[in-house]
Amino acid sequence: MCGQERTINIRRTGDKLIIDKIEKFRQAKNINEQRPVIIIEGKFNFYDTSLAGTLRKTARNDLDILVENSNSYLGLWNEYNKLEIESIKRKVQEVGWLKYRSYQMLDNGNYRFKLMGDNNIDIQLKMLMDGNNISLETSESFPSLDADDTRVTRQNKIKPFIGMVEEIDLFNLNIDISVSKLDDDLSPPKQGFLSISLQRDVTRLSRRQEAEKSIRNATCPMPQLGLILENQRVPVRRVREYKPLSPDTKKVFNGSPTPRQQEALKVALNTPDI
Repeated sequence: MCGQERTINIRRTGDKLIIDKIEKFRQAKNINEQRPVIIIEGKFNFYDTSLAGTLRKTARNDLDILVENSNSYLGLWNEYNKLEIESIKRKVQEVGWLKYRSYQMLDNGNYRFKLMGDNNIDIQLKMLMDGNNISLETSESFPSLDADDTRVTRQNKIKPFIGMVEEIDLFNLNIDISVSKLDDDLSPPKQGFLSISLQRDVTRLSRRQEAEKSIRNATCPMPQLGLILENQRVPVRRVREYKPLSPDTKKVFNGSPTPRQQEALKVALNTPDI
């Protein structure tokens, strides 16, 4: 089969056509390399008949049933995610927001925000002081701190000014914030609000959720990973064993690798899906 950029070598096995090789399309250099091209029209369906492809069809259904079990690894993964999201929401609501009237850039590159005091500001600042590696972000308008705040589940399209809390002055009501070099081109509003930043949490949780989803749907490069995590038996394809000591290997190791290196090579060469 010939396409615009690729050529597929196929062979017939019973009533099936099996793809042997996919190559880059190239023009024949001479008349001896030319082959007849027959134009056909029809409906083509491509199926993955490898072990991984076959496993994907059954793994999704099996994993859906297993996740309902209270001892399921993926089920606990989901439950832990939900608990962490609720913890993040609770933390944001407890600290609330801080209004600042101005800021200045210090000689060390940090930003000092001068806060406007209210009845709860001492409690809020002490909560920030008790935390570790807390990041704050600025906003010109009043920030949403609702329990269903979408900042927890998705990232804002407009990148806010974000910095790490470095020092808090309870007497003068100042907060010093350091900014990553990647964000040093951003500037905060002249006046506005400070609230706990969820950007890092959103990125981390989104990646974790995408990883769990790809494992549960068997769409990850290793479709049997979900079944392995659930302590289920998975089929293993039969492959021939490769010897670790090829001529090229000996050249790399200047003659002969050590016994431990030989064992490591043997395991790497003969481990499926690596």
